[in-house]
Amino acid sequence: MEARGSRVEVIVKVGGAAITNKAVRETFKEDVAASIALMFKELHQQKIRAILIHGAGTSIKQNFCEEHRSQPLTQI
Repeated sequence: MEARGSRVEVIVKVGGAAITNKAVRETFKEDVAASIALMFKELHQQKIRAILIHGAGTSIKQNFCEEHRSQPLTQI
């Protein structure tokens, strides 16, 4: 286990549209979830600390980006 306060090196935000089919109720894209799991396994094997965030995309975009209007979200 990592020491408390260890720095996260990678943050992956996955929106609901990435892992579900919004046009069909109660669907789950298992292939996408498996790809995400594989990516995290590879990061772990390389000892890269990562965190997965799901949901709140609209809220994050609206609130967080207000402070960084001049920068695209990918550059923050």
